[in-house]
Amino acid sequence: FLRRSNGDGVDNPESFGMNANGVLTGLGNAARDVAGGFAFTGRSVLSATYEVKGPQSENGRNLVFSAVLYTECIGGEPPVCEGGQENLLLIPFEFEGDSVEIPLNNLGGYCGNGATTGAGECGSDQEKEIIFKNVGLFDNQAVTLVVKNTSLYQPSVTNTVNDGGNDDGHFNNGALGNVGQVNVKQGTSVDLEFVFVIGDYPNGGYDLVNVTGFFVLFDIDTQDCECDPKPGDGDCDICDECDNKPRDIYTVSNSQINNPNYDPPNDFDNIIRDSSTTVCIIPGTDETSFWATSEGNGLDNPDTFGFTPSGFSGLSNRQKKVAAAFSFVDESSLHANYQVSGPVGNKGRNIVFSVALWNCKPVVE
Repeated sequence: FLRRSNGDGVDNPESFGMNANGVLTGLGNAARDVAGGFAFTGRSVLSATYEVKGPQSENGRNLVFSAVLYTECIGGEPPVCEGGQENLLLIPFEFEGDSVEIPLNNLGGYCGNGATTGAGECGSDQEKEIIFKNVGLFDNQAVTLVVKNTSLYQPSVTNTVNDGGNDDGHFNNGALGNVGQVNVKQGTSVDLEFVFVIGDYPNGGYDLVNVTGFFVLFDIDTQDCECDPKPGDGDCDICDECDNKPRDIYTVSNSQINNPNYDPPNDFDNIIRDSSTTVCIIPGTDETSFWATSEGNGLDNPDTFGFTPSGFSGLSNRQKKVAAAFSFVDESSLHANYQVSGPVGNKGRNIVFSVALWNCKPVVE
């Protein structure tokens, strides 16, 4: 491996992830450009030579490294893997892969990022949904994620031209790096449906597919306020500092939050948060709500991530604090309500999301 580009501090990672296809996740573009790796099997020791070329001097350079190991996975069903449950892998969606397409970005009839009304790519005469084609993998088949609004959808007021900023209203809708994003107007809420499809959606020859995994939420924060002290779970609405100010609130039905009970049972929690979390949870009888309690800034907006049932990787400490995930079992679609609290205003906030699915690792004969 020979380095061919000049380095700077931006390309030094502090964390990363890798999916089953050997694709690095949780790295910025600069860090990904100067990373590489190789596979090995049945080794107790690896040997390598690290050379810094050029004349000898007092200066030096650093070898930055890590390893990713296949281990005995938790077992059970679903899914049931050929060769045993040790072949289970949790694979996150990839929103910016080479095969990924967004052929329609038109949630609620509003043009999303990269979509143009005049070109017939969005508007009131098109299906009101976002199609993330080939973002996931299940049973060795590409999974398409379709996002629809099932209640009135109101994005924030925006200019008619997308300038690429994070305050572009419905032009934010689509992919944010390697995760998904939907904008919602302050003081409103929307019911969203996330549908899992295999095949050529929507042209025909496609099927809904039941999958098991985690739905992941990022950037759960507030605008211009900080809850101090932080409310405990169950008391998330108690925050005088954020009265009548925008807060992210996500609500999902408890019927969707399930543990697949892999062997050993309950090896991971139904809901995943970092130990440093500022995300508050109200566990109701019929539904669970995730509430923001800390003020956001641009540093907590991820553009990629890694994930295991034990927690998040590829995120900064700040990004981990405002992230959460819940486990689901054998679902072809998920429903969630996203609310931006506070008085109705022209500004808005964004739901940032992804999915990780349990898959079976191919069996080597």
